[in-house]
Amino acid sequence: MTELMSKLVGVSFDGRQENVKIVQPGFNLFWVHEKDNQYDANAIKVFVDPEMTKELGHLRKELAAEAVGWIAAGKTMTIVAEQVTGGKDNQTFGLNIRICVDSVNENG
Repeated sequence: MTELMSKLVGVSFDGRQENVKIVQPGFNLFWVHEKDNQYDANAIKVFVDPEMTKELGHLRKELAAEAVGWIAAGKTMTIVAEQVTGGKDNQTFGLNIRICVDSVNENG
């Protein structure tokens, strides 16, 4: 298993700050590959809820390109909330995440 640390981008757009506020460390987050994203065909959007109605932001562009490669290679990707940052003195909130990448069959 490979683990990477990163932060989500775009957390201050489209009312996402309200969604970031409810995230707790250890939350499993949900994601979708946005193949039709007008800015990046590798875009990975991340959500706090399994219904994918509460957007949090996106993976960094370079990381999203890697993630699409992992998915194409048959690997699974899990995203876990590590730390909500900011929020004091009118700062925007940020979200640090951990990405875990596994082969579907670790023995093969």
